[in-house]
Amino acid sequence: MSSIPVEDGGMPVAWVRLMRVQLLQRQRLEAALLRDHDLTLAAYDVLLQLSWAADGRLRPVDIARRMVVAQSGITRLLGSLERRGLVRREAGEADGRVRAAVLTEDGWRVLAAAAASHVRNVDAAFTQHLSASELDQLAGLLARLPGGDVEITGPHPVAGRETPGLRSGAEAPTER
Repeated sequence: MSSIPVEDGGMPVAWVRLMRVQLLQRQRLEAALLRDHDLTLAAYDVLLQLSWAADGRLRPVDIARRMVVAQSGITRLLGSLERRGLVRREAGEADGRVRAAVLTEDGWRVLAAAAASHVRNVDAAFTQHLSASELDQLAGLLARLPGGDVEITGPHPVAGRETPGLRSGAEAPTER
């Protein structure tokens, strides 16, 4: 275990450890997603957010809000995912000038494959090191911090699990 000196009045040990663990695990998880699925964590998160959307579509501003990032970054990322055929943009139902992102069939397939391996990697890097009680306690503690009260809007799109727009055992929804 490396030792990071913390002087009186310095950073709390819990903060230093949280940042160190988060950075290290994020690097490892992103490397695995890139290697296995050619997805960054941000691209994976966009696909995940779209899979959780009630009607399967989100405006870039709503994706950015859910991910707590700048909309300009999401716009560029959506362009990249669109060129790969993983998302498409459609005119909004209420306002044709607003374009919403929607997962394509290929997007659903890539997300399902990436989600299955990502969940295994998160388990190996994180959940297997803590008991169910400790995970619940950690989630409760983090929920008390600003930004920690995130609402999980649906189950993870791993094969065999219920996903909005994709029933267990069903194929990805067909494109309109």
